[in-house]
Amino acid sequence: MVGFSGLQLALLRDGVYEELCPAPNHVDDGSSGLTIVPGVGTSIGVVSAGYESAGYGSAGGIGLSSGHTTDDDIVRCEARILKLASIYTAGATTFQASMLLWGVVLDRYGSVAVRVASLVVSVLGNVLMAFGDSQTFDVFVAAGILLGAGGSGFFFSHFVLADHFRECGRAGA
Repeated sequence: MVGFSGLQLALLRDGVYEELCPAPNHVDDGSSGLTIVPGVGTSIGVVSAGYESAGYGSAGGIGLSSGHTTDDDIVRCEARILKLASIYTAGATTFQASMLLWGVVLDRYGSVAVRVASLVVSVLGNVLMAFGDSQTFDVFVAAGILLGAGGSGFFFSHFVLADHFRECGRAGA
């Protein structure tokens, strides 16, 4: 799924799957999947976008939430990271697998048909992503699948090798 790092940051900022993480004043007994990484101070700028995109919190609140972190700790919620990773995994797998389907459609109906169909699939994925809510309407994996399928079709439709051989009279279509 192309561009997932930006999407993941937006999902984190919007609080998607934040309900899976313990409350800020929760005392961890080791069963919540919460990991505190001590000694990494956010006040000195050690926390990078890589930490935040992996589900780590930051004092700025883009991660889990500003209440989950202190200047000396980065709080990591494994359940949230796994849910976000499942969106990427579904989309990236679909991106690759759907190229087989798009190849058949491309051969039979041409690149314009593939571009239009993949655009429709991508728009459906974007609409689901926009209206999804992790607590009441959890459609993020389905949206990732649609985005992966639509994106690969649009990408794939720009590589029509047969068009390069039509002048030679060797193209089969």
